[in-house]
Amino acid sequence: MSTVISFSDAKVSRDRRNYRPGACRHLHLSLDDEGEIVRCSDCQVQVGAYWALTMLIERFQRERASLDARDAGLKELAGRTLHLKAARVIESIWRGRKMAPLCPHCSEAILPEDGMGSSMASLDMVTRLRAARRGKS
Repeated sequence: MSTVISFSDAKVSRDRRNYRPGACRHLHLSLDDEGEIVRCSDCQVQVGAYWALTMLIERFQRERASLDARDAGLKELAGRTLHLKAARVIESIWRGRKMAPLCPHCSEAILPEDGMGSSMASLDMVTRLRAARRGKS
C-alpha cells in the first residue's frame, strides 16, 4: 500500500498504512541507523523521533518515581525494624550466657534481671537532646 514517486534517479515511497491510534502503544521500538528511522517493532509503523524521545522520557520518569517510592518505603521499614534488630542483638548476647551487653552511655553491663523497659523517656526528647549535645561538641 505504498505509493512510489520517481524523480529521474531518485525514488520516494510514501507508506500509507492503516494506523489506528490506540491499536498499538509502540512500546518496542527499533532504530534504523542508516535511514535514521524509528519504527515500532510490533506493528512496523514508523514513529516520529520526537514522539519516541518524549515517550522514553515519560517512561523513565514513571520508573524513577516508582523506584523513589520503593526506596522511601524501604527506609521507613528499616526505621521501624531498628528497635527489633537491637533487641535481637541484646537477646543473642544474653543467650550466650557468657557475656553481657554494655550500656553505650555508662559502659555498665546490662543484665536481663535489670528490668529493661521499666522506666521510659520520650523518644522525641531524647533525640533532640542528643542532637543538641552533638552540636556543642
